[in-house]
Amino acid sequence: MSLAADRLEFTPPPQRGTPRAIVFALLAHGVLIAALTWGVHWKRDAEDDAVEAEIWSTTVQRAAPRLSQPPAPTPTPVTPPPPPPP
Repeated sequence: MSLAADRLEFTPPPQRGTPRAIVFALLAHGVLIAALTWGVHWKRDAEDDAVEAEIWSTTVQRAAPRLSQPPAPTPTPVTPPPPPPP
């Protein structure tokens, strides 16, 4: 036997699914890149709807006056009870 024939006898068999595996790998990477792109851009769309407004009044508002202490209640005169009958 020749040396070339010995080498071919012990080589591993050719793989038949390599092109299909490459297509699946490219498809999976495409899906991952699309998901990452969507994940980065989904928050940017919501910020466009924000509105900011400052409201100013032309009149000056004054503070409320301080509350004064209510007047002390006047004591009611205490009437002594009538004496008991004898």
